[in-house]
Amino acid sequence: MNLLDNDDITLVEENKDGDLLEKGAKLYSEGDYDLAIEYYRLSAAFGNVIAISNLGYCYYYARGVDRDYTLARAYFEIAAKHGEINALYMLGDIYINEYGVKKDEKRGVQCYVDAYNELKSSGDIYNYPDVLFRLGKVFMEGKILEQNLEMAKQFLEVAREGFKERMEMVEDSSADELLEEVQECLEEIKEME
Repeated sequence: MNLLDNDDITLVEENKDGDLLEKGAKLYSEGDYDLAIEYYRLSAAFGNVIAISNLGYCYYYARGVDRDYTLARAYFEIAAKHGEINALYMLGDIYINEYGVKKDEKRGVQCYVDAYNELKSSGDIYNYPDVLFRLGKVFMEGKILEQNLEMAKQFLEVAREGFKERMEMVEDSSADELLEEVQECLEEIKEME
């Protein structure tokens, strides 16, 4: 099977990494992970950091490839160096959950903080409830950063709205699960106050 048609070859010749990324994302959303990865690789070859991060997701979640946390981390590290928000918080998850690395909660939390700082500078803070949820939990637990229940509540409330919006816009079962987790954290904070 020939993966590239003439239009794809033109995209490569014209360095249209964004269009290649879009094709990959569409294929990924349709469940054609094998072909999506090929488009991500082409886009990544042109330096597209979102495509690089998306390759990390493929290895992290074993979509079209065998699960490989080492490769996922490598892709996330590259994209994170360019401030890619998803890559930053996924790196945090890798270090906190000890996926293919020695557990390093401080480094994981620093990745979350870096992702949040990128969000603040981009003005896109409400479109990344995953980052806000993770930071809310960090402030709630008080293990790495000093416990601050008010700050935790603020992060979690905004994350809750973001997950609700995600559920309305796209059918995302993970958003429903995360929304439940956020609600549990908010209830736990009420009991702690």
